[in-house]
Amino acid sequence: MFSFWHQASNIFDEIYKGWTGQATMRALGTTMVTAYITILVLIGLARQGMLPGFLVPHMPTRYFYAVNIVFTLLLYIELIDLILGLSYSVSRALAKQFEIFSMILLRQSFKEFSNITPP
Repeated sequence: MFSFWHQASNIFDEIYKGWTGQATMRALGTTMVTAYITILVLIGLARQGMLPGFLVPHMPTRYFYAVNIVFTLLLYIELIDLILGLSYSVSRALAKQFEIFSMILLRQSFKEFSNITPP
């Protein structure tokens, strides 16, 4: 029985080490920047009428939508970090919860900004 829990603990430690590693963080950051730029380009093309007809109904017309998507990605990343960090420190997990809550509020404000009609 002890062997199972010991192996499970070792597997979890490897997952956590991989998740918090520099290469993973760099890859996640690159993914978010790439997603932001890609969405900005797609919105720009949609506003100019340069997208195929089947994509136009699904594309937003406001640029703040790109910020909303990136904040959503960041919230998912932070949620995974919270789940993995719960086993190590309760105080860090509590700080992570406050961080996630503040990002939710910030994301909500960008959602409201995206509803503003440009002049």
